[in-house]
Amino acid sequence: MTEKKTPFAKAVIKALAEPFHPNEINWRLAPGAGWSKYGPFAQPLAYLTARSVVGRLTNVFGADWQDSYQVIKLGGQEGMICTLTAQIEDQDKPGTFLEWCHSGCAPVTGIDPIKGAESDSLKRAAVKLMVGRYLHYVDSSYLPSSHISETKQPGWIKHYIKKLDKEFWWRPPSLPAEFLPSGGCELPGKLTISPEAVEDGVELEPPRIEQQTEKPQPQQVTKGRPGPDDPEWVALAAKKLSQCENAKKELECYRGIREAYDNSLMSKDRFAEITHHIAMRIEQNYNENEKFKKSARAALKLVQAKA
Repeated sequence: MTEKKTPFAKAVIKALAEPFHPNEINWRLAPGAGWSKYGPFAQPLAYLTARSVVGRLTNVFGADWQDSYQVIKLGGQEGMICTLTAQIEDQDKPGTFLEWCHSGCAPVTGIDPIKGAESDSLKRAAVKLMVGRYLHYVDSSYLPSSHISETKQPGWIKHYIKKLDKEFWWRPPSLPAEFLPSGGCELPGKLTISPEAVEDGVELEPPRIEQQTEKPQPQQVTKGRPGPDDPEWVALAAKKLSQCENAKKELECYRGIREAYDNSLMSKDRFAEITHHIAMRIEQNYNENEKFKKSARAALKLVQAKA
């Protein structure tokens, strides 16, 4: 076994970490979807099937990988451990092989217990080989009103809430550009492992979406002119926000999230995180100038206080 720092070894990991074609990405709703007086709300999650994971391993390693499984019982709960091993000949050092061995565990659930535990444990072991790991960083904010509806929409997914005896329709969000294939992966073709395309010291972690933070600015006081905290500017910002259809949707989304929080259906930290995303989206859409940007934020706080 050779050191896993050669250009070819890095090329193998990069090929494993390559984003999947959007057609291979599946979506489901996280537990906690519900209904407020403003309509339904839900949080989408992206995931891969075991079939896609097996396809990626086969494309990279060919037949030189295998998986084994072991059922365990701990604390009255049953689970399954998948041990995933793979090897490939190092093109930088012919005759020597690169080897990997990782394991993953998943609980045995009530729905199709054996197949479900086997698939989940395989995917968790493959994540340690960077397969699909980038999906952990996909934004999982609540669906905007443009992606969720109380009425049936063509091509949308139906979701039924049994305890409420209600149903709604939703569609998955689009993945950002950084989570799309770079051209090295075609569906259902093979990956090309090219050490020449990997620079020394290349970052093999999946791309992360950096949180947008605003640098604090000193407050300027100008006599005779309204500042961003002045009631006139707040009223003007609120008026402009109310005139924009997108702003109405964002505020409607906020009210639904606020009701879920008030009814103890959401933690305080999660509520604060979603509120921050809503505020950032409003600021991005209405960035006419720095003063109005601050006024928009003040207007949003005013709406939140009255919600």
